[in-house]
Amino acid sequence: LVQAAMNRNTIGFDLVEVSPQLDSGQTAAVGAKVIFEAIAALSSRSPTK
Repeated sequence: LVQAAMNRNTIGFDLVEVSPQLDSGQTAAVGAKVIFEAIAALSSRSPTK
């Protein structure tokens, strides 16, 4: 899902509504994974002119 979204003309990414102090550790782990996958997808794209 993240890779499909990042294959478009994405220029930014924001993850909101994750509060490690209030959520379980799983929520923070999933949030971190989503951010990591988004950065990886953005960095693997070809540069545009």
